[in-house]
Amino acid sequence: LKLFPVCPRIAMFRVARLVTPARSLGLRQFSSVESEVHRLLMDKFQATKCRVEDISGGCGQSYQVEVESEQFAGKSKLAQTRMVNEALKDYIAQWHAIKVVTTVPKP
Repeated sequence: LKLFPVCPRIAMFRVARLVTPARSLGLRQFSSVESEVHRLLMDKFQATKCRVEDISGGCGQSYQVEVESEQFAGKSKLAQTRMVNEALKDYIAQWHAIKVVTTVPKP
């Protein structure tokens, strides 16, 4: 590791980036709740795509959920959202907020 004479803050930032390469690449590890919710939604809706993200800054109180499933075909957006909310009701009871995005796969 070779550091050039720079401001100590910049040097610390460079070291932190080297220590956590996943973060510097924009990657992150999923929390256990994100993994559990992802698995539940994939199983419940036989989802073709599913994304669960903690949007609270890491405290686990707000989540964005995106689900793509054939089971949503022919249903209104409200009905689709209610289906997801029903599947996640035990989790939602512990959260502050949730944003649900549902889609039907394109043929």
